[in-house]
Amino acid sequence: MLNFLTKKKRNINEDSLKYFKSIMAVAISLLKNDSPIRLYDLIYALGKPYQFEVINQCIKDKPLSKDKAFAFEHLFLKNANEKYLFTKLDESGMFINYTNSRTMTTIHPSSSLIFSFPWNLNRLCDAFKDVGEKVGNKWEHDPLNHRVVHFYPLNIGYVTNGNHSTVMNIINNEAPMNITEELDLAPVYDEIYTDGQYFRRIHDDIIVDEVTSVEFAAIFEIGRLILNNSLQIAAIENKSKETF
Repeated sequence: MLNFLTKKKRNINEDSLKYFKSIMAVAISLLKNDSPIRLYDLIYALGKPYQFEVINQCIKDKPLSKDKAFAFEHLFLKNANEKYLFTKLDESGMFINYTNSRTMTTIHPSSSLIFSFPWNLNRLCDAFKDVGEKVGNKWEHDPLNHRVVHFYPLNIGYVTNGNHSTVMNIINNEAPMNITEELDLAPVYDEIYTDGQYFRRIHDDIIVDEVTSVEFAAIFEIGRLILNNSLQIAAIENKSKETF
């Protein structure tokens, strides 16, 4: 039995590595293409299933826990933020990469990943009944309620307030959402990388945590490709601003 389980685990790991390498090969191909902006479409395709998984879990009355939902890291790290934090502090305790300064001002659910984490089934049901063009109440950004953190350079939106009503905009793609804060992941890329199975510290290769999925491991490393190719990232940002 032990040999069988060991072999099965090894096969799973081998498959994960194969899938990770395949995704990254696609990403590198797109990077070398005349339109590297399509890297964002690849991120969208890889992350879209999870965008709806968290909504479906709440519909089944099994929502993601608040502790996990409010941890940015949970998208990528299996143990959320228990072992590693994406927000970085300077010696005085001030954030150095989490700020109100933004590279983009809006983000649209039709072309960008926006993760909202409904945590109460009754409130989600009310949103289905009361919010959206189909019920005569088109979704609009409420500056007193909706807060969206933009992950740079991934162009991912992470809702930290107004989660239930925002789900309706994600489902129906009705309106752009105002970005209220930005999380610059550049300092994170200086510290860790992923091989598709684990996140590791760059300076000594020590394992930081397991990945949540092959898809989000690849999304993370696609962000590194974008950061490391300054000419391409400039073109991508300009095109994104034109889109919104």
